[in-house]
Order: sequence, then structure tokens, then C-alpha cells
Amino acid sequence: MSNESQLQVTRKSDGPPVLLSSARSSLVARGRRDAALLAVPCNKCGERRELALAGCVCANCSDALDREWAASTATDWLVTRPWDNSVCFRVSDFVLLNTTYAQMKTYAWASNDAESRIRGFWRFRQATPEEITRLKPQWGIWSHASGARIVRPATPEEVATKKNWDWEWEIAMETDQIIRKTCEKLGIQMNEHDVPVGDAESVEQAADEIAERLRQLGWLEELAKMKREDNDALQAMDGARLLEMVLQR
Repeated sequence: MSNESQLQVTRKSDGPPVLLSSARSSLVARGRRDAALLAVPCNKCGERRELALAGCVCANCSDALDREWAASTATDWLVTRPWDNSVCFRVSDFVLLNTTYAQMKTYAWASNDAESRIRGFWRFRQATPEEITRLKPQWGIWSHASGARIVRPATPEEVATKKNWDWEWEIAMETDQIIRKTCEKLGIQMNEHDVPVGDAESVEQAADEIAERLRQLGWLEELAKMKREDNDALQAMDGARLLEMVLQR
């Protein structure tokens, strides 16, 4: 019998027949939905239960986290999870600033949400023995794609470090824009090694103009400090080689 066929049950009275097609279709649809949910294991416990949060966490695991942290009034959270697929047991830490418990739970603890990774990422590091025990799932996969997480409120020191990290990246990215726009104006291009390509006079003029703009913003000393510390944000810049010329002035 197809989903579209209508099964009729005739009453003994003279009333109209009862149509069961809609009820049957609803049950079939619900059965298919439940089967689909149970086909995917919870990314926390690995059990095949109905998924109650973000399409990947069962109610038992969701409730367990609520019992531990739902009453917290914290607005800054630290989320730690495995990184890469190697045996080195590295982790990545995410400090989520100005984030409620509900937001942290849904977008950082439950799933691999891209927005949370960009907004909250802080650092890679080696996992502690305790973290390895807690983060290695039952099926033995150490991967950034797994659902294994450790969460807690972030400490004041972690919050301060994350804010400073954000500030350094903001300076680096804005400096990169200044370098790019200055080079475009003067007809200077960067080769595959990010070395400025142009006549020497134009390159020197670009370095002078960039230095003056950074001096106006009060960033020269900050950038020099970041350079001495081999800062990750500077390494990500396209115009890092031209910035070296600027900092030598």
C-alpha cells in the first residue's frame, strides 16, 4: 500500500467512512525521523539515543552538563577539545568572552560550530594526562572533529590573555590592510614570498608612508614587541616582509 492510498474503515452506522491515511503517514514520517536520529550516535557518550541538542547530543549528556554548570552566572568560558588526528594529544583552547551558558553549550560544547571557533579560539597546547583521559572518547579517536569537550568558567588571567591576543590580531590585520593599500597606491606588488616587487624608490616611499601611519596610530612599539616575540598574528600577515623594513626605521 502506498503512502497516498486511503484505508477506509466503514462504521456499522450510516456515518461516513473513517480515513486513516493522514494518521498513517504521520506515523511513518515520525518513524523515519526517529530512525534517522538513532542512526547517528551522541557525540559525547557514543550511544545511539534520540538526539536532543544541536542534532548531535543526547538528553542524558545534555542534562549531565546542566547539572554541573547551568546554575553558573559566568559570562566567560574556557572550552578545551582535542586537536588534529595524531598521537601527540594536542588540544585547542577556546576562551568565549561575553557568552552565556546556553550559548556556550549550544555553539561550542555541543557541536563544531565555525563561528565559535573564529570568535573564541586562543591557543594550541599539549594535553595534560588528566585531559587525555577525559577527552579520549570510548571509540578511541583523538580528533578535532570529535565531540569530546572539557568546559569551565575562564579565569581572569585567561580572559586577560585572550583579550590581549585579540588586540594583537586586530593590530596585525589592520597593519596588513595599511600595507596593502599603500602598495596598491604606489604600484607595488608582492611576490610568492611576500617580498615587495617594485623600484627601490617606490618601496622606500611605501615604507616611509606606512611607518608614519603606524606612528600616528601608536602601534610601532607594539608591533616591534610582537616581532621580537615571533607573534603568530605577524606570521599570518601578507606584508610581513615590508613591515620588517618599516620596523628597521
